[in-house]
Amino acid sequence: MARLGVERGLVVVAPIEPRAVGNGLAMRIGHIVEAVSAHMEVWVAVVPVAGEPPGPVLGGTHRTVQVRPMAMDRSALVRLLADPAWRARLGAAGALPRAARAASPALAEELVTALGCPVGWPVHVARSALAPLGVAVAERLDAPWLTLDLDDDEEPLLRALGHHMEADAHHRLLDAFGPLYSSVFLASPAESRAVRARHGLAASVLPNAVRVPPQPSRDPRTGRLLFVGNLTFRPNIDAAVILVEQVLPAVQARTDSPLSVALVGPHEDDPALLALARHPRVELLGYVAELALVYEQAMVVVAPLQVGGGTRIKLLEAFAHLVPVVATPAAAAGLAVESGVHLLVGDTCDELAEHVLALLEDPRARQRIAVAARAYVARCHAVPIVAHTVRELLRAAARRGRPHDPQLGARAPRATRNDAPTEG
Repeated sequence: MARLGVERGLVVVAPIEPRAVGNGLAMRIGHIVEAVSAHMEVWVAVVPVAGEPPGPVLGGTHRTVQVRPMAMDRSALVRLLADPAWRARLGAAGALPRAARAASPALAEELVTALGCPVGWPVHVARSALAPLGVAVAERLDAPWLTLDLDDDEEPLLRALGHHMEADAHHRLLDAFGPLYSSVFLASPAESRAVRARHGLAASVLPNAVRVPPQPSRDPRTGRLLFVGNLTFRPNIDAAVILVEQVLPAVQARTDSPLSVALVGPHEDDPALLALARHPRVELLGYVAELALVYEQAMVVVAPLQVGGGTRIKLLEAFAHLVPVVATPAAAAGLAVESGVHLLVGDTCDELAEHVLALLEDPRARQRIAVAARAYVARCHAVPIVAHTVRELLRAAARRGRPHDPQLGARAPRATRNDAPTEG
């Protein structure tokens, strides 16, 4: 623990259980847990407002407990609102985002009891929806510092999707609770700057991480295009539709070679996806536990996203597996990559189709772009590189300490409890 330079334990409050593969958010949390658990105890409290991720449970020595939102004791909310600081905070935040209402700060009592961890441990919180709950947990543990991983800047994404009330709620939430955190993390440098400017927060960049296989196999099926993503997320569904209904026919019109599309990712019975699955050249594969094989068989990964936030882990995975990528600017946003060097970027479906065709017809171009992209990932997004960044950011947060509460003019005291856990 001394090697990390912070306390001997860390509490992680997460909206989804950490995973090594499968779901991007679960993977991001998993990489943070892995980076820290080699140096100190990590206890993870999951309030599953982001769903149940596919894939095997993350290995390691960390401890995980789940607290279900529906199990909240209403008397805990009454006790919370009796505190003037909390009345002021919640009053400033107004109507909370939907997930934040489910992960109420009144769950802190139950969460801390379920964890049973010692007082004095710092707290790391994943995603803005859990920011109020994270503050309540930190107060109950008398945490010396606390960090918030936003991952991406949700407000502009929600506005782009037309969810303006939710966007306003996220804005108010970060204004009210963001200043209570020692540091805030985002995956993208541009989004980190935007959050810092909009909310005046101490925002830092924590890149997404992927595992880079030593020698990825490449045995692509002729003309196979691949899209990987969470197909319960509307922008990913829309991108899949664009790939099949617009990009695929535009490429096919320019070549006599047969083409096919593989769509990979967990999905529900969305009518648009079910319609795509009936296409004779489309395979809707659903969740795939081992993605190495689908990357091995792909000629080109195509990501025609129109909106997005943070950085796309699935693009990084394609880079790591030596698969050339064609993407829109929205899909490539947040990554320090250059079109023509690490991938090919197109604004329109015709541009995307031209890029796909160019790669299908030029093996040397495929190899050149794939090698450059893999080198970029190994340099900037490999798990050991990002793990070092995680530890450095936590050291910086420990040095900064817990901020003063604007409502109190000083660090908020821990709520008094007769049954508070003791140092062990």
